[in-house]
Amino acid sequence: MITIALDENGDFEGFQQSGQPESLFIAGIVYDDKGHENDAWNEMQRLDEYFRAVASEVECHYPIDLHMNHKGTNGYNVKRMKTELQATLPEFFQQGTYQNKKIGKYPRHGSYRIAMMLKSGIGKSILNRKSTSMLVNDEYASNLYMNMAYSIVSRLVFHNPYDLHVSKVKFDLATRQVPVKADDTELCNKYTKIGYKYKNEEGDIRFFQVANDYNYRAALDRKLLETNRLDLEIDRFSVRSILYYADQEKSKQYTFLYLADTICAILNHNKEGQSVTEWQESFVKQATQLNGSSQNLIFMYDDIDMAYEQAVTAYQQKDYFKALSVLFASKQSRSEFKNYYWEQWFPKIEEWISQVNDVDAIEEAVRQFAKYANSNLLKQDELVYLHTHLKPLVEKTKIDKRSQYIFYDASVTAYNHIGDSQMAEQCFEICKRFAKYCHVEEYLLTLKRRVVMLNDQYRYEEALSLAKKYLNTRTN
Repeated sequence: MITIALDENGDFEGFQQSGQPESLFIAGIVYDDKGHENDAWNEMQRLDEYFRAVASEVECHYPIDLHMNHKGTNGYNVKRMKTELQATLPEFFQQGTYQNKKIGKYPRHGSYRIAMMLKSGIGKSILNRKSTSMLVNDEYASNLYMNMAYSIVSRLVFHNPYDLHVSKVKFDLATRQVPVKADDTELCNKYTKIGYKYKNEEGDIRFFQVANDYNYRAALDRKLLETNRLDLEIDRFSVRSILYYADQEKSKQYTFLYLADTICAILNHNKEGQSVTEWQESFVKQATQLNGSSQNLIFMYDDIDMAYEQAVTAYQQKDYFKALSVLFASKQSRSEFKNYYWEQWFPKIEEWISQVNDVDAIEEAVRQFAKYANSNLLKQDELVYLHTHLKPLVEKTKIDKRSQYIFYDASVTAYNHIGDSQMAEQCFEICKRFAKYCHVEEYLLTLKRRVVMLNDQYRYEEALSLAKKYLNTRTN
């Protein structure tokens, strides 16, 4: 089972208008208990002991001094707590100790990954166009926050690159309330118009609740149906406010959320640079230093992430042709995070595809490849990319002979298009071995492609002779 605990950082609505560049992200942890019963609960108790030990060391109060109170009177204590937590979290994550002393009654069986969804400068362009419905438009009310929250939950549960087949999940998510002045009629109407309700009112401020268990559950229900993951087991589904005034017994129930809040604060406080690309690099580096592993889950709220989702979804649906096509298209993306995704995530999808052995799915990919090779809208480089990744699958699996012929025939077309006559000839020679498994008309078209290949090699007499044979056969 994995436990997901998330919190946030930043002014998602843009109300503060500080004029300074600010990172917007939702982040926290994914704790994997590796299938050990009660391990997640034991880890919550370990966290509680750890936080108490830190508070005792710096003479602060836990959990109150984990977060600034409404009056801002505990700022000094919060700073001391965060400083000590920052210094000792790597030890806690990596060894389960504090000041080299064992924490917790039971040994830890699971492991942590730090998770994040960071907004790029542009975000997801399809969700910030003027024509986009106000129900999902990132620039309307608090839609940006909710869209980012849905995105990261989706990545961690349904498209998790380190666990594509998550079977059991426990959610510990923070609610979010947005303060809006009651006399700001236009802004209040924006929230009420798309279904947000204000939970309470203090003086001239209305607090609209934009993240609660109902809208998270609705999003998850939809995703379960979309991905056909009706077998996903939910151990616990909790969306609640983080209680910093909890007593000694209740505080244990919030420890994963306290940790998510702490991680958000540390990452933001120590970020380097002035641009989103610099922040992203800083967050990746910090996450690795904190838990001693580079296998964290740092995603971008950006168009390139939509390509990641499309490719993973296609892979999960065994549509390998589409998955590879999406990956190739991503190479032309203008996203400033294209290189990061190609370093961190996209090669994993290529690797997954290289390991498949589903004969029916591979034969379908071959059919789509052949259809694309004979279309008028093909891209030469894409054909070669598709051939490069499909060829090992064709060679190692026992797909039928006709499918093999179709694949190598389409490959002749691919290499003819880029003028690689040597590769085209190799594919043609393989085609000849499977010629008896195809129709005469199909083989004649292959010979026609052979004529093109011979011309590219300046073997004009052979090309002319073969062309005459082709024409004679067609007319007889």
